Amino acid sequence: MPKEEVYKLLKALYGLKQAPRLWQDYLRQKLGELDFEPCGSDSSVYFNKSINILLITYVDDFLILRKNISDINAFKLALRKKFDIEDLRVANYFLGVRITRHKDRSISLY
Repeated sequence: MPKEEVYKLLKALYGLKQAPRLWQDYLRQKLGELDFEPCGSDSSVYFNKSINILLITYVDDFLILRKNISDINAFKLALRKKFDIEDLRVANYFLGVRITRHKDRSISLY
């Protein structure tokens, strides 16, 4: 009879039931290192009180909200040290919602 072997995974594989929870735990830890706290009403929304940046997440998609672009760029640099990211610049769509910016600095969501 052949010898049976069992292997223990050291991290979650994409597609397994526990992978989303482990990713969210990892994300919460790494964003916590950057002084972001999850909002009480929605655990996919994070806020940094010291630099007033709101971060909305959906799995591995992030939407960064802040009036000052230099603060956003500084945050992106810090984020690059934690994750391999692709910067898509100004958001026109997020989760199927169209984002339109107006000259008066307001936005519309469709």
